[in-house]
Amino acid sequence: MAHYKADVWLGSNSGMQTVEVKSSSFSGVIEQICSIYNVTSTQIRNMREDSPNRNQDAASDDSAGAFGGLVLIGLGVFVWLFVSYAPYILMGTFGWGSAWGLTKLAGLTTDELLEKKNQRLYHSIVIASLFCGGLGMV
Repeated sequence: MAHYKADVWLGSNSGMQTVEVKSSSFSGVIEQICSIYNVTSTQIRNMREDSPNRNQDAASDDSAGAFGGLVLIGLGVFVWLFVSYAPYILMGTFGWGSAWGLTKLAGLTTDELLEKKNQRLYHSIVIASLFCGGLGMV
């Protein structure tokens, strides 16, 4: 909402006073001043939008724009790093994912997999993980 100032005649005891209200329209400003100060609309003069508050609102808009700019820069850096290191990222992801998936498919935990009786299965999973990790380099 915008901040408005208006000069209002409040009677012979108070005279002309400058008042401030927040509203989204000029008609809302008139309604608020009339109800708050118990005056008629003919007693309101020189109604204007308050420029210092408008500049503060603009400053908050600038900070929102700055945050959006930082988000875009961060996203750009993330994309650049991913593209630069994509083979390594994919190699690690495919290798780890295949090892995890094959272990779950075999129905074993990591501790059970490392026991001596499951050594052949362990080697098979390691070879499959290396192969799948190599696919990430392609």
